[in-house]
Amino acid sequence: MKNLRLVQVLLGFALGTTALAQQQWRFPIAFEDAIGAKDTIWFVYDTTATVAFYVDTALGEGEVVMDMEAFNVFLMNWDGDSTKTQAFPYSIFPIGEIYGIKGINCVPPLVVRWDTLLFSSPVLPSTPTSYINRARIASPYFYFTGEGTDLDSFSMFYSDSVVISDPTMFFAQLAVGWDYVSPLSITEVGLVSLRISPNPANDRVAIFSTEQVTRVDMIDPQGRLVHQEYPNSYEFVGAMLI
Repeated sequence: MKNLRLVQVLLGFALGTTALAQQQWRFPIAFEDAIGAKDTIWFVYDTTATVAFYVDTALGEGEVVMDMEAFNVFLMNWDGDSTKTQAFPYSIFPIGEIYGIKGINCVPPLVVRWDTLLFSSPVLPSTPTSYINRARIASPYFYFTGEGTDLDSFSMFYSDSVVISDPTMFFAQLAVGWDYVSPLSITEVGLVSLRISPNPANDRVAIFSTEQVTRVDMIDPQGRLVHQEYPNSYEFVGAMLI
């Protein structure tokens, strides 16, 4: 059974309390330019990580000396040095954002890749949930090109990669998070003007609406986005079969 939810929201991240033995969660974002030059930055959750204004050098947040003539992607740490890792303690729930992802000496286009399976990693806390179901890359690039899945961002659940045709415009923020997702019925998200049939369904469903529909997200019981549909017209009112 596929559970349906109609949404038009950006993405974000929440982790609950953790046991002392909580394992480290490492999320790499890989970058590759047109001539094959590669680099990676890391989003880390760890029990030993500290909150802001302190650099966790043991977790990789320390200064990274880069070849300024080569392709590099980097962040700035709290000491004002370039780094390729940002670490957070599990206790900062619900915050989970990396600001100021920058790149130099990139030959376009730039390909950005990640592993969506890590959003349901077994090392994530079980409270309030064991998975992440909101994640986005926000950048002025998506705003000016219209190539994102929302106004100024790209949903990391929409795909496991995105191509940036003009890296000079790519100054990015990564935000991950968690939202409650109801597996019961479409009316529980407040869209009482919608009806789906059959419900439950095994293969296809028809969606009937008296309101404008611009996007349909299919989310499984674990909160993962498994499919998206965009009606042909932003004036869609009536029925669509998916």
